[in-house]
Amino acid sequence: MADRLWTTPEPEDELAGWRPERPEPARPVDEPAVHAEEPTRELPLTRASEAPTEPIDVASAAARVRGVLPPDEADEPARGRRRRRTDPAAAAPTAAAASVREAPTEPQGPLDVTEAARRVRDRQAASGGDGGSPFSARTRPAPPVAPPPARRTWVAPFLSALVGALAVVVVFLLLFRGGGDDAPDPLPATAGPGGGQANVRAIYARASSSVVSVVARMSSGRATGTGFLVGGRDTIVTNAHVVGTAREVQVRFGDDGHLLDAEVLGRDVSTDLAVLRVDPGLHTGNPLPLADSDDVRVGDAVVAIGNPFGLDRTATAGIVSATDRHISAPNGFDIDGVIQTDAPINPGNSGGPLLDARGRVIGVNSQIATSGAGGGNVGIGFAVPSNTLRDVVPQLEQGKRIRRAYLGVSTTTGDRGARVAEVTPSGPADTGGIRVGDDIIRVGGRAVNDSDDLGSVVQEFKPGDTVEVEVVRDGVERTIEVRLGTRPGG
Repeated sequence: MADRLWTTPEPEDELAGWRPERPEPARPVDEPAVHAEEPTRELPLTRASEAPTEPIDVASAAARVRGVLPPDEADEPARGRRRRRTDPAAAAPTAAAASVREAPTEPQGPLDVTEAARRVRDRQAASGGDGGSPFSARTRPAPPVAPPPARRTWVAPFLSALVGALAVVVVFLLLFRGGGDDAPDPLPATAGPGGGQANVRAIYARASSSVVSVVARMSSGRATGTGFLVGGRDTIVTNAHVVGTAREVQVRFGDDGHLLDAEVLGRDVSTDLAVLRVDPGLHTGNPLPLADSDDVRVGDAVVAIGNPFGLDRTATAGIVSATDRHISAPNGFDIDGVIQTDAPINPGNSGGPLLDARGRVIGVNSQIATSGAGGGNVGIGFAVPSNTLRDVVPQLEQGKRIRRAYLGVSTTTGDRGARVAEVTPSGPADTGGIRVGDDIIRVGGRAVNDSDDLGSVVQEFKPGDTVEVEVVRDGVERTIEVRLGTRPGG
C-alpha cells in the first residue's frame, strides 16, 4: 500500500521540477512491489467491467486500514512516514507512541466522513493550503534560462583599428614626401660641423679610392671630368656638363685601373648634376659620406680631389671663401646655395668632391672664375651644395624627370626687389600681366629682396601652383595672380 503512494497521480503543475529522493526508479501503477524477504506473488487482475457492483462499506475499509498500519501512521501523511524511515531521530518511537502500538487493535467506531473532511481542511490551512502533499515540498520553479554568453568580437575592432592606422600612415607619407609626388627620400648626411684643421694626407688616403676620372664621347667631341661614389658602390655622381648628351661613358678608378663602362641614369641641367651606374664587382671603392651643407661656414678647411688636365686624382686644399652664392646652370637658370672656395680648381676637376676636414662631401666642384684669356684658376671656385645632391640623386637614380616651377622672367636687382628686365612671351608671367620694369617684392607671401632671391622663392612652389605676385609699378603696389609653369630645358 505504501509503495503505491509514489504513483498517485498529481496535477501536472505540481510535478514540475520534482525528483524523488528514493534511489530506486518508480514503478508503474500496475506493477506490484517486490520485496527481498518474501517471494513475488501474482495478484489477480480484475477488469473494470468485472468489478463488484455492491456498495463499499467505508467504515469496514477504514478498519481494515487501521489493522495494517499502526494507529499513529494510519492518519499521517505519507511524507511524514517517509521522513521517519530516513531520519533515525524521527524513527525512534516515543513512549506514548510505543504504548499505542502495543495496544491491541480494536475496531473503532464508524468513520465520520464529515469529521475527516474537516481535519483535511484544517491540515491544509496549517500547511499553507497544500494539504501536506508529499510532492509539494519538492516542487521548485524552473531555473531561469541564462542567456548565451556573448561571443568575443575582438577581431573586427582590431582589423578596423589596423586599417585606420595604415590609412594614417599613408596620408602622412603623402603629406611629407613631396605632397603626393612620390619623391624618393634624400640621401643621408652625417651631422656636425666640418671646421678645424684638415689633415689633407689622411683625407686623401680615405677618399681617393672613391674618386674616378670620367670620359664621355659624343658627336661633338670628347669631354673629361671627375666623379665619385655616393650612396652605394654602383652609383657615381658627376656634372651634367661633363657627360653632355652621352648615354654611356667610361670611368677609371686610379691610374692603374681599367676603363669601365658606365650607364648614364639621368642628368639635371638645372643643378648641373648627373648620375652614372657602374658594376660594383669591378672595383674596390666605397661611397663617400655626405655632410649637411647648411652647416658649412666661411673659413672651414676644405680639400678638393680631381683630375685637372688629365692628372689623376690631384688634391688641393683651401677654405670656404663664401656661402649661398648663385651661378648659372647649363640651361641658363640659377643654381642657388653654391659654396665658394679658394682651393685650386682647374679644368678636369668638374664633378669631383669638395671635402670638409672630416672627409665628408660638402659640394660637387662645378665652375671656376677666370681672368679671361688665361683660362686657369684665380682662386675662385664654386661647388654645388651637397644638400642639392642629396635631393636630386635619388630621383635621377629612378629615372625621374625633375620638374621645377617657372615664372618666365629675367631680372636684375631693383630699388625694392627684383626688377623685371625681360618677360618670356606667352610664359606664366606674361599671361598673368607682369611687365618689364615691375619690381617684384613678394611671391606667394614670401619676400623678394633682390634678383637672387626670386629664383629661390619660386623653387619653393610646384608647377601648376597659383601664387600671388606683388609688384611695384609706377610707385603703386599691385597684386597679380600667376599660375606657375614648368621650367624648360630640365
